[in-house]
Amino acid sequence: TNGLVYSRIITELPTLGDELGPLLPLYCDLAPDVDCAGRDYQTNQAYQASVVGGIDTRTSIRGAIDNPENPEGFIVVAGKALTRNHSALSTLLVDTLSHVNFDELARVREMIAQMRVQEEARITDVGHSLALAAASASINATAALNEQWTGLSAIKTLKALDNALNEEGAVEALCEQLRQIAAAVARAPRQLVIVSESKHRQDVEAALAEAVENLPAIQSQPAQLTAPIAQPGVAWLVNTQVNFCAKAYPCAPQNHDDAAALYVLSALLRNEFLHREVREKGGAYGGGAS
Repeated sequence: TNGLVYSRIITELPTLGDELGPLLPLYCDLAPDVDCAGRDYQTNQAYQASVVGGIDTRTSIRGAIDNPENPEGFIVVAGKALTRNHSALSTLLVDTLSHVNFDELARVREMIAQMRVQEEARITDVGHSLALAAASASINATAALNEQWTGLSAIKTLKALDNALNEEGAVEALCEQLRQIAAAVARAPRQLVIVSESKHRQDVEAALAEAVENLPAIQSQPAQLTAPIAQPGVAWLVNTQVNFCAKAYPCAPQNHDDAAALYVLSALLRNEFLHREVREKGGAYGGGAS
């Protein structure tokens, strides 16, 4: 690992209800960059920069291996550091999971406004991925939920939230909801993952296990995830001069005998056929398959 250690705390998504559930991606985006463990956000960011290569918090929604129709969700708190800083990394992961603070209202409001600008600006850069997510949302609940939380629907939701926060008391109400989410996530069932050089593995493993002992006792029940499946043939109007088109097909789950062949086929289609036909002959910017 060239002297680096990678650590993750993976929690199952807790049951949050219809009001808090849609805010989980926002919670993940904000958590590493707000007040934490008694440190204001500036001090916390400076401390992160001094000992680790960054803290990342995100949701992960996947279909079950044996049944892609059944979505399973997790929150991943991850980071990397030089081996000599592995204890500090473990502590930061636990702090981010259990001691994040949403009391600095102006900081939360500022970050949401910045996120809106960034998400709108990146549409053209990730247009193919957004189109694929929109097309896939009509296949099953797993794909529909992924689109709601990471696709064009998520950008639309963020814009609406940013507008709504101009109302008096709206930011405080949102921060209270984020506090409730943080409390539930800290008590969710969890797993630990480390990647390190073998000679340091036991020390890294022990430090992360010791840090995790400071987390609250597990109380939350895993969420039963679902989402309404989108209608096929959806078109989104966005502020760009480039059109992005995609079509999605249901196929075999990961444990099916044909899964490996389909994975290889997608690469062959992308590199040996679609690029030639769509870009070289058709004149479009590009195409792909996955």
